[in-house]
Amino acid sequence: DEAEVIYKWDGSGKGNEGVAEEEGGEMTVYLESGENILVGNKQKGNWAVKLNKGYKDAEQYSVIIELDEALAKGDKLTLGAFKTTDKAAVLAIEFNADKENLNQDVVILREELQQITSDAIPEDEVIDVPEAADGMKYIRLYRKSGSTGVYVSKFVITRAEGGEEPVVVEDNVPTEAAPVPTIPAQNVKSLYSNAYPFAPAMLLSYNEGWWDNPSMTEKNINGDTYLYYDGRMTGMVGWQFEFTPMTQMEFVHVDIWPSVDGTIKMGPTSDGSKVASVALEVKAGKWNSFDIPVGDLQKANADFDLAAVYQNQFTDYSAQTWFAVDNVFFYRTSEFVDTEAPTEVKVEVGAVGYFNATLVASATDNSGAVLFKVFNGETELASKGGASGVNVNIDLALASATKYDGLTLVAYDEAGNAAEAIAVPEFTTLVGPEAAPAPKHLAENVISLYSDAYTAATWFGIGSWGQATQALEVDLAEGDKAYMLSNFNYLGWEINGNQPAFDATEMDYLHLDVWAPDAAAKLNVTPIWDGEAPTSVGELKAGWNQIDMPLTTWAEMNRANIKQIKFDGGNGGILFLDNVYFWNDIEEGLINIEGAQVIVNDGVISINGQAGKQISIYNVAGQVLYNNISTGCDRISLNHGQVVIVRIADQATKVIL
Repeated sequence: DEAEVIYKWDGSGKGNEGVAEEEGGEMTVYLESGENILVGNKQKGNWAVKLNKGYKDAEQYSVIIELDEALAKGDKLTLGAFKTTDKAAVLAIEFNADKENLNQDVVILREELQQITSDAIPEDEVIDVPEAADGMKYIRLYRKSGSTGVYVSKFVITRAEGGEEPVVVEDNVPTEAAPVPTIPAQNVKSLYSNAYPFAPAMLLSYNEGWWDNPSMTEKNINGDTYLYYDGRMTGMVGWQFEFTPMTQMEFVHVDIWPSVDGTIKMGPTSDGSKVASVALEVKAGKWNSFDIPVGDLQKANADFDLAAVYQNQFTDYSAQTWFAVDNVFFYRTSEFVDTEAPTEVKVEVGAVGYFNATLVASATDNSGAVLFKVFNGETELASKGGASGVNVNIDLALASATKYDGLTLVAYDEAGNAAEAIAVPEFTTLVGPEAAPAPKHLAENVISLYSDAYTAATWFGIGSWGQATQALEVDLAEGDKAYMLSNFNYLGWEINGNQPAFDATEMDYLHLDVWAPDAAAKLNVTPIWDGEAPTSVGELKAGWNQIDMPLTTWAEMNRANIKQIKFDGGNGGILFLDNVYFWNDIEEGLINIEGAQVIVNDGVISINGQAGKQISIYNVAGQVLYNNISTGCDRISLNHGQVVIVRIADQATKVIL
């Protein structure tokens, strides 16, 4: 059968100012306005688009193709791509659902590119368009990595005669409500559903920022709400809630409406991050209903504990441009009536820290699971679930240097039957450190991540990187918070959902205040861009240590692409962390240099009282902007906003105009 040409560019012209040669419709190549994209660049006798450097995050280094007709299963891509040297180069061909949210929906990487050493035309390479690109209309070409330019001289998409039509869901939302569940409410423990009450004691989030999580909104159709995830990110969707025993349950139900056919994994998780992940095959354009036996969860992870479920996650959805979720609940097929409260309830005090303590509790129950709650009067301090007859560690967040002699513990079973409250043995928390020294740097010279002294440039979350570290934000003084890092080995701060939110190019230092109990404490730190280089902060003394690390410490760092901060090198001890920010030593306003009064105001530098001394001003590239002998009252006008170095005799400082 003859193939229909869906899109064609064969390098026969110079790109016609961005409109590629095409057949089969008005297909347009959008070439972003960067000097590193050369349309119609003739290399070895071939007109080609040159992808010279950069990655997809730099749009000026990308080529974006918009198709009038969406891709479908079975489509073929004929590609002519080459390089001119033997250096490494990787071409990425990325298929996307829409132009405004290009973010690695489906990617093909071509690493073994042809090397053209003569005027020969590169050989065609025929590639199957991934099934996961079904229904997508945008294609992005960019150089993923390597040290030489990538050239694309032919790009043709064809569809076989009688080939499948694309599956495109109109409006990118479900068109009908999920099926109404019919399981009796008394047999259900729901995590999300309009049909049943929420089972856990507390919901923390339906979109935890564990890594690269998509955006989430709750939508409504005919009075029924569902969770809608923009699935362009490639990490996971995380649900977090209070520990909830599910030991009497037989199945877990979920309804999923995906954007394309594919696989999504669902993983209920028990205490200790024991994930029981099950792959679900989903079809686009409808609700897919699943009833997963809890035995399948235990087969997926033998350590998964139904007595202490506290998370749920969806993963492996990178093929989805979006997906919707409804009616997630555990259930049993027959009613179970339990009237017996837990017995043999015990509690003792474990480790006691500066702002925390650990209780060790146990109880037995006929259901096989127990939920413990700790109260200070009528205020609940913490809750934790566990198996019957097994010790459970319950962590409490408390005030420092405080005696606790009135705490109580209550044990509950799944049915809500409660044992009598028992007293927690009294204990006193340790005396915590005083607040860190107040920062002295001007706010306009600071990009702050964490400090009460400055407005934060963006938000961050604590990454779930498998660390042993327990991070707890505490009050060291009124209006002065810090992070207490217990059992410290390493920790990651994920900045702005792992997306760059600021440009630290003009910054000179990374500052942090670290409190250590003694000189044995260790700490490394590194910003993370597309690389990392953990570096020791040096010897720590007992008490607060004020640390300023030159950003030149990380010579390869892209200061405009900082996504995370990593702290590691710990030996299992405790540290307090405060005032983490980038800063520069640029000065503004009234400055003293070589005893001179220097005033900087709106691009004008005024220098008084230095008659006869040499005044030199340079830009950061070392070019001389001004060089003269002082008259004693000098007024020097330069471009507002630039950074310069002012030198008077033998002293110099950096200022911003």
